Amino acid sequence: LYFLLVAILAGLLGLFWFLWGPWGAAEELGLTLELQLLSFFLTPFAVLLGLGFIALVLHVFVILLAPGHRGLGATATVLCYASGVGLVSAVLPPALGFSGSTPGVFRAAYLVFYTTLMVVVQAWYVVVLVKGLRESHRTTTGRAAAIVLLPMALLLILAGILVIAAIALLALADLPV
Repeated sequence: LYFLLVAILAGLLGLFWFLWGPWGAAEELGLTLELQLLSFFLTPFAVLLGLGFIALVLHVFVILLAPGHRGLGATATVLCYASGVGLVSAVLPPALGFSGSTPGVFRAAYLVFYTTLMVVVQAWYVVVLVKGLRESHRTTTGRAAAIVLLPMALLLILAGILVIAAIALLALADLPV
């Protein structure tokens, strides 16, 4: 329930700032109000599917790395509570009055601030996941960190391989036959 409330609140804030915020991104992208509302109403289903998938992936690593682990429910619970960290990125920048349409150096300062904030929020999310998995599965901090960081590292490696393959395919497409 906590996870759904956080996801719905984040989706509502995102909808508000996207449609009526100072950025005016919806108008620039040509997105209709109906499409944005549909996206908002589909958010709970999408985040539940995402939660289930991420919980399963993390729990595979819990099984491999934490011998005295508890069930999948403990992993999903940690993910749910850690999701609250993401609300900072949905609330803080608009609440501080920064605007994406602000000209010149203020826009650059906003982009630097927001990017830095996102990095800090993601790092804190990882810390909360590590501590939560450590406590819920009664394992060490090192093992909990490995449970969180190994899937991320594998995903980055896979993304790198896909980028290299795409570049190679594009290069091959330019060769004469």
